[in-house]
Amino acid sequence: MPLYIVTYCGVFLLPNATNFSDAIFSGAFCGVCHSAVVSSVSIQNEHGNDQIPLHEPEQPSKVDYTRSVEANVQEADVRGRAVSVTKYSPFWSERFQFMSVVKLDYDATCLDVLPFRDYEGLSKYAAVGDEKGRVYVFLKNGDVTAEFHTKSESPIMAMVSYMSVFKNESIVVTGHHNGMILVHRIYEGLNGEESGSSIMGTVSKFVAAEGGDDGLPLTILEVHHVGRMRYILSKDLSGKIRVFREDGTLHGSAMSTSRPLVFLKQRLLFLTETGVGSLDLRGMKIKESDCEGLNHSLVRNYVFDAAERSKAYAFTSNGDLIHVLMLGDSMNFKCRVRSKKKLEMSEPLVVLAIKGYLLIVDQEKVFVYNVSTPYYVRAGAPRFLFSVGLDETRSFTKRKFTGVYKTLTTHKKAL
Repeated sequence: MPLYIVTYCGVFLLPNATNFSDAIFSGAFCGVCHSAVVSSVSIQNEHGNDQIPLHEPEQPSKVDYTRSVEANVQEADVRGRAVSVTKYSPFWSERFQFMSVVKLDYDATCLDVLPFRDYEGLSKYAAVGDEKGRVYVFLKNGDVTAEFHTKSESPIMAMVSYMSVFKNESIVVTGHHNGMILVHRIYEGLNGEESGSSIMGTVSKFVAAEGGDDGLPLTILEVHHVGRMRYILSKDLSGKIRVFREDGTLHGSAMSTSRPLVFLKQRLLFLTETGVGSLDLRGMKIKESDCEGLNHSLVRNYVFDAAERSKAYAFTSNGDLIHVLMLGDSMNFKCRVRSKKKLEMSEPLVVLAIKGYLLIVDQEKVFVYNVSTPYYVRAGAPRFLFSVGLDETRSFTKRKFTGVYKTLTTHKKAL
């Protein structure tokens, strides 16, 4: 099943649709982004300087969103002014600005934000893996800079990247459905016409556990730094954790009693279906603890807060949206549920976080919550803002975007 993913500057990965395949939406949130699969974004004012406090939802604007996109475009033609795609989009709040669409030939399965930065210090590239084992690298404006075939045709289920010791070069690690882990190198041109382009190639393959590859799909890949050493952490469908050195050799493996769902970046802590755990790299030992307040329910999805990594949000088997706080370090730690709220929706496919917001995606809609809190106020439950139907978004891109883009092009030529 295709994943729903939100990344830097708002990249959305939609589910498969008839004659549409998967499309990737890049929406600029006008803020500083962090290199993460689910990145954090600051919401800024129209000049791009001061951050706007995110407390309660703003009053609805005076724009008539009930009108069709065509009607607004036709009115703009009469006035002779350029048309803003965002202004007339009835599906997203003014905080989210639509930018571009990238259409793929096959179902997209995962996405990762590469650690390259542009002149503004923002994330520059996103890499997308598909069901045929291919990787696409594109800019936030939708331009595809590289299309690469890995050495495996198995679907790419997980992806992680980190900067190389060489300038303008990054290492991309892909985990596949057949259990294979491949390491790739990607670098961009430095001058001339090559500027902004990227080149990608496979450099090595990781050897799996004792006795060879067991073929279980990989669901998580993370990078852990210890001095100058880098370790690649992988987790398969059974919950088994394997740690590889950067040269591809296996450092060790371990199995937790509860299935890991997400790793805390740069720390060997992870959240599980029932609590929290830590991994000791020296002895490959796992220490686990239950999460206070779960009341014997199981967690289905986890995501860390983009601004405060000690906070996380999850959806439980009882249909509750919970806010979890992690305390302590890798030696002494505990997990505690700070808030719990019943949600009237089907079980989410994924829970996503950007700075100030939480997005929950199910089979039909995207639900947006405000999670920002002033420093002097105790953090509470996420506050609902609005929801968007996936069918509406598909319809907008499939039927409206071409007309709006042509209108924009016409006005640009007229100017």
